[in-house]
Amino acid sequence: MNGPVVNVASILVYDGDCGLCERTADVARRRAPGVTVRDHRTHGLDAIDAVIYVRGDRTLTGAPAIASLLRDFTGRGWRALGTVLGLPLVRIVAAGAYWVIARNRRRLSRILGLRACGLPQASPDL
Repeated sequence: MNGPVVNVASILVYDGDCGLCERTADVARRRAPGVTVRDHRTHGLDAIDAVIYVRGDRTLTGAPAIASLLRDFTGRGWRALGTVLGLPLVRIVAAGAYWVIARNRRRLSRILGLRACGLPQASPDL
């Protein structure tokens, strides 16, 4: 098999007010062509606390969502990373890391110079 088998009904829903989340969604658009990527408002939600990945009849959030999404990426390295993140002991560490990143995503977005908290992107002229 050359690549991942992605269910046509796969949908990634991310926080559209978070620059880090938007950057991650851009990577998903390029690496998981069979996955529909939507910000939370387009998906009909007022707000979300964690990324949501719907794959077939399963809905995952947080670190398990990222692990499953990575398994649907093109490229064996990404898929292997997704598999590793789903292993029992690694899953616990991944959940903790996801929690820390999610709680600090707006701060991390600002540090990385990305749009955050619904603030407009800084003008390149400034």
